[in-house]
Amino acid sequence: MSDAPPPSPTSPKSGAEAVKIHHRLHPTLGARSDASSAPPAKRSKEYEDAPFREGFVAVRSTKPAAGDYADLALAIIIRACREYSARIAGLYMLPASGVQAQWAQECFRNACGVAKRQYAYTDRIGKIVRARGSQVRGKTIETFRALFAGNYGLERSSSSKIIAANKRKVAQLLQNSAFHYKDPAANPLVGFAENRIIAQVRKATTFRTKESVGIVFPNYFNPISLGNIAMELIAEWSTGSFIASKFTEKAVVDSYEKYVKDVEKWSAMKPTVVENIRKKWYWRASETLTSEVINDNESSINDAQEEALRAELEGRTGAA
Repeated sequence: MSDAPPPSPTSPKSGAEAVKIHHRLHPTLGARSDASSAPPAKRSKEYEDAPFREGFVAVRSTKPAAGDYADLALAIIIRACREYSARIAGLYMLPASGVQAQWAQECFRNACGVAKRQYAYTDRIGKIVRARGSQVRGKTIETFRALFAGNYGLERSSSSKIIAANKRKVAQLLQNSAFHYKDPAANPLVGFAENRIIAQVRKATTFRTKESVGIVFPNYFNPISLGNIAMELIAEWSTGSFIASKFTEKAVVDSYEKYVKDVEKWSAMKPTVVENIRKKWYWRASETLTSEVINDNESSINDAQEEALRAELEGRTGAA
């Protein structure tokens, strides 16, 4: 279903440690990449610049957008943005800046290959592609927030009694990272990373339709990577009342990496068994798309259309 080439063995760090961490996070992908290395691409400066759409003049102070470009270049950039989104959602939510830059360039070159038309990779195009990372993270956070209180039995209230009850629940959920287990109240805890909210968020963000990145780019999701299951927002309820925190990479990176270490440790206990569990999660998320009953109240805009519309709006001010 996917025509995207296997990703390079990149990771949230750089150098030799990067490859090592990547193999731990997604060993199957790493093995496929090493076995199918392609010859190095021509230097980007040997390609012509992607043409702008008719009448567009780039202004240095203006934020670059995919919609600034002519049709073929626009399609290539959107394809690159979608693959980059898949890497962020499927491999690692918070890669270091150097890895972001490398992924963006690789995704653009892959998209050029799919289109059979090569354009130069520029800083301007790189900014457009990398911007999709914050959008993926933002969408994930919004989905978690919408489901969070109902899933864990937390209530929004000014009542001191309810606030105290919320605070106790949050303390219990944080103890031994119980919040991501299938039943956070069980003793002993079982079902590591199988709390239903994780599958619900995965479904809503990356397996929503047949055009979603989890389906179009299965190499990044099958099996579900260890980095993919490590996000959490429990701290927003730590006082007993909901206080929405501003999501920034700097604010959550330590928490995220802590839970990545947890899932790495879990995986190392029985690697083959855990990999099979992660494959099961992928198939559960993807196979239901063929048997779902369509809800007529849902938006008719699919994921691919959403990307095109976003690109169009980014190039407009609304004044004309």
